[in-house]
Amino acid sequence: MHHHNKEVRSHNHQHHDHARSGNKKALIIAFVITTGIMFLEFVGGLLTGSLALLSDAGHMLSDASALLLSLIAMWFAAKPVSARRTFGYYRLEILAALINGVAYSLLQDLLSGKPFAASTTLLRSPAAA
Repeated sequence: MHHHNKEVRSHNHQHHDHARSGNKKALIIAFVITTGIMFLEFVGGLLTGSLALLSDAGHMLSDASALLLSLIAMWFAAKPVSARRTFGYYRLEILAALINGVAYSLLQDLLSGKPFAASTTLLRSPAAA
């Protein structure tokens, strides 16, 4: 493999670190609370036979999954830049947001009973909605 001796141009993103650490802490707290309530609702739904509690536990599962995906993206984005990844992993946060949005849209369509091919919630114009 051929390598050039190029200096790695790294951006200084330290001014974002303080805000990121606050966001990460808030996401961890939200994830722990959401996951805890999800388990309580699931167990409560099983013990009482409550479909409402089981249904809400499923909803909380989707919320917890979105929070976990965001935390994983933040963890990757905190990795240092390298010669190969001169901008680091910051783009993963953007991809995680896209995945969350597409998953939300698909779940919305699934729960409303609309076929996926006919209903592209993310691609519809506001006028068509």
